[in-house]
Amino acid sequence: ITLILGMALEIYYLNKCPNSLPFRSTTHQTAITAFQILNDLSLPHWLMFGNLLFALRNQLDSIPSSDTDVDVAVLASDFHPILQSLEEKLGERNYGIQKVDGRELYQITKHGITLPGPRFDIWVYSEVEITSSESTSSSPASASSSKMEDASTRLVQNLDYTIRDPKLPLTRILPLRPIEYLNASTYLPNQAETIARLEYGTNYMTPITTRLECMQNFTNGYCFYDDWKWKGAFFGFVILGVCGLYRGLIGRLEQRQSGKKWDGREV
Repeated sequence: ITLILGMALEIYYLNKCPNSLPFRSTTHQTAITAFQILNDLSLPHWLMFGNLLFALRNQLDSIPSSDTDVDVAVLASDFHPILQSLEEKLGERNYGIQKVDGRELYQITKHGITLPGPRFDIWVYSEVEITSSESTSSSPASASSSKMEDASTRLVQNLDYTIRDPKLPLTRILPLRPIEYLNASTYLPNQAETIARLEYGTNYMTPITTRLECMQNFTNGYCFYDDWKWKGAFFGFVILGVCGLYRGLIGRLEQRQSGKKWDGREV
């Protein structure tokens, strides 16, 4: 069975570890809804992690089939004052938001979806040295510009165990750069290329799919999410493989008992 599962995962890897179409569709729609609400609330935010890479690679219309979510980052001083309003607006559209225990990470999901599943991640960065004043501008980009005067002396951080470069000078983030991503208005950090290089290395523009990603997609059920066709194909493959192994074992037992080789010839 281990051999069969290994073969199935290798085939999955060679096909670039796609998640199911319903999973991707739900992730895409969740992102569009989240971006619209963040903009309605004039919350400055910027793409981070894999989605920052996709935007820099000009993959703007959809996330790759193997990716699992959409990641943005915000400043804590901007985010916490509007959190209640964000919860209310999400609720009006049948979505919810919850904080991940022990992490500065909030996840938006459609009501009825349990985690892990299609989601929109908000990473909250705290300002280390100087607390920013509240912004009253209606535009996230212009709101962020009011903080530029002393940005060169300030750092923000998110000390999550998954982040390689947890502390960022504010000048790498502000002013934000507007961009259309997934057919929605959002933003890139000011020094997006520098952030990507420090987080992912000098080859950040080269797409890479790892077997670890495949394992995570498989074990979390993303490749089968709400898709009985792929579930049936996978389990059919496993059943055929088990039957093949069973037939081989029976043949070897018969060989020992009859003194004949597996192909029926005399020993």
